[in-house]
Amino acid sequence: RTQIADAEAFVAKNRDWIIATSPEEAEQALKQGSRIIILSLEGVSGILETEADFKEFIDQKGIRIVTFEHLSNDEYGGVALLHGWKALSSLGGMINSLIQGQHCEGVRLNPRRLTEQGRRLARALIKRKIWIDLSHSSDATSRELISMLAEARQPILYTHVPLRKFHHAERGLAQWQLEAVKTSGGIVGLVPSEEMLEG
Repeated sequence: RTQIADAEAFVAKNRDWIIATSPEEAEQALKQGSRIIILSLEGVSGILETEADFKEFIDQKGIRIVTFEHLSNDEYGGVALLHGWKALSSLGGMINSLIQGQHCEGVRLNPRRLTEQGRRLARALIKRKIWIDLSHSSDATSRELISMLAEARQPILYTHVPLRKFHHAERGLAQWQLEAVKTSGGIVGLVPSEEMLEG
């Protein structure tokens, strides 16, 4: 809430900026030479739990991008595994990956998928035309979300990811995910930091 208030105060003082709440509003602002802020939420657990939460954060405050998962498995689904000591952030996912032994492009996968609660949440976000960011979702969670988004004709979005080819962990984007983005006409925001690139 504090960060949203700060963004609102910023655009109130800087008239060449707006908080865009629709593609049409963003497009019109760009045509008029304005700059755009799009409010996003990284990780929904503990924040979007009730209809009152949806009304406050989505309908009233104008959040338009939601990163479904963040760093650890939760009641909604599985998170993409990191590598090295950061993998401990999702200890349950790491243990399950060791037991089930699933791999893609040479990296261990968290087998946790969307839960039924996660499916309900995704449907509610899609219904409100919220852009779901899959950046931290496990491959299993991503597959389900991509299927739901394709059915709704919503482009696939990864706002901040490395490529798996260079990151060597599930947190990196696999070739099949890039193909899904391409097919949907979506967007990939690559993270070019040294920490996310190997070799």
